[in-house]
Amino acid sequence: DGLVLDVKFGSGAFMKTVEDAEQLALRLMAIAKGYGKKVMALLTNMNQPLGRYAGNSLEVFECVEILKNSKLSQDDPYFLETKELSVQLAAHMLLVGGYSNSLNDCLAKANSTLVDGSAYQKFLDLCNVHGGDLNSLPNALNSVDILADKSGYIAKINTEKIGIAGILLKAGRATAADIIEPTAGIAFHVKIGSQVRGGDKIFTLYGKDASLFAEAKKLLLSSVELNEEKVPTENLIAKILA
Repeated sequence: DGLVLDVKFGSGAFMKTVEDAEQLALRLMAIAKGYGKKVMALLTNMNQPLGRYAGNSLEVFECVEILKNSKLSQDDPYFLETKELSVQLAAHMLLVGGYSNSLNDCLAKANSTLVDGSAYQKFLDLCNVHGGDLNSLPNALNSVDILADKSGYIAKINTEKIGIAGILLKAGRATAADIIEPTAGIAFHVKIGSQVRGGDKIFTLYGKDASLFAEAKKLLLSSVELNEEKVPTENLIAKILA
């Protein structure tokens, strides 16, 4: 009986620095420990988007491909990023739950459920219980690529601006009353450190209403900062607290 917390930091998170995220995590952990719970926290980086997609049906597609252990999920480095964090969180839950005292054993177990198909089957079972049908996952009627207007290396990505662009596309909510458009979203073709040339594809927008694309495009282009020289990349998991 325990908790594993994914406490994010960066431009796309509530806590902008890893130091502030650590303070939040420690306070949350103190509450859990006060109730006699086992608890761990992973401080994870949101200075750039996680994975390949943002948006409801797009993210489900990415996660299903990972659960299927498909070739796409093994070959696409952005899918592998989502998989890495998911497996780490699952392994730490196994560790807290007492499966093994060895994190390596727990990582191996988490990975094995992807390879043997049991993780995907469990997800199918959960979908069936709730009346879901993965075969009816909707696809967007419209899409448009956003191209780099100059060359260089991606130095910074303002993930908060990307989140606002998602709201403009109706992939997210500004208020509780807003209606989500399930096929709306964004595909990411660059990350910090990526080299781009003018005309290269850096984002793809998806959605039912193409009239929403223009404002989102402006915001997304302003979310990316280029340098002439490559900048070092940051770790996805900055720290683990126990």
